[in-house]
Amino acid sequence: MGGVTVAAFEHWFNRAGDPQLPTHLAVSTMVRASGSGRWRRLDGRAMYRASASVGERYTGSLLARLCDELGVGVRHRQGRGDRALPELEGIGDRLIEVFSPRTAHVDANLARLVGEYVDAHGLRPGPAGDCPPGPAGGDDGPPGQ
Repeated sequence: MGGVTVAAFEHWFNRAGDPQLPTHLAVSTMVRASGSGRWRRLDGRAMYRASASVGERYTGSLLARLCDELGVGVRHRQGRGDRALPELEGIGDRLIEVFSPRTAHVDANLARLVGEYVDAHGLRPGPAGDCPPGPAGGDDGPPGQ
């Protein structure tokens, strides 16, 4: 396979204006088969399903490079469920909360949606991890939209 094109876009802030270093990738789904030379389409659904694990690998590589080149340390803090979130040592949880109001917004939106579901159906929905991305999962885009 050849002809894969990927463009990386680095930002200094997330959608809520919080200081972060997100990197977004745009991947062309058209590739050239190495044997026949014919153009084929990659399955975008498979790439989407792999995005979380690819993102974690990217974060691990970025943190390893920061440790090697700048001598910073990494710690892990509790995330949602069993998930441990890597953070740079020396940056406390309270400071992270102050610069992450979007998390509180997503949590409040999810609680509202669960409440509406309970009111409509008389029982709680499945685990929060089952929520789809997008408005139903609390990701309603940048503030003001």
